[in-house]
Amino acid sequence: MRHHETGILEGRGATDCRGRGDWRTTIWQVIATVSQSKREDDLAREAAGEPPQPIGTMATTIGTVKYWREEKGHGVIASDATAPWDIWCHFMHIADMPGFRSLEPGQRVEVEYIRMDQESFRFIAVRARRLDTG
Repeated sequence: MRHHETGILEGRGATDCRGRGDWRTTIWQVIATVSQSKREDDLAREAAGEPPQPIGTMATTIGTVKYWREEKGHGVIASDATAPWDIWCHFMHIADMPGFRSLEPGQRVEVEYIRMDQESFRFIAVRARRLDTG
């Protein structure tokens, strides 16, 4: 790398190849902006702390599919019973569906779940059944 590309040998600090300021400062500004722009549901979960149910508690509720990633075979179900936390669901836990199993965003489901920590999720589906088949 030539000295005019970095600016280091000229005593200007680390600049980009066009001499525009310190790139490290720019990266930290972007990181700070992204961390300040958390989603509303992330902020609600942070404010709520941990769920009151002990690990291993099982329950059943009605929920709505928030999103589904067919290519990955899993998705998320929102429910008043677990709010502000969502329920993570794997395709193998979808019941009453022969062949390829998938859910659609907005679809209502009955979901049996367990209180368990898995990455950012605090509830995991052990069985999900579509209520509306449309």
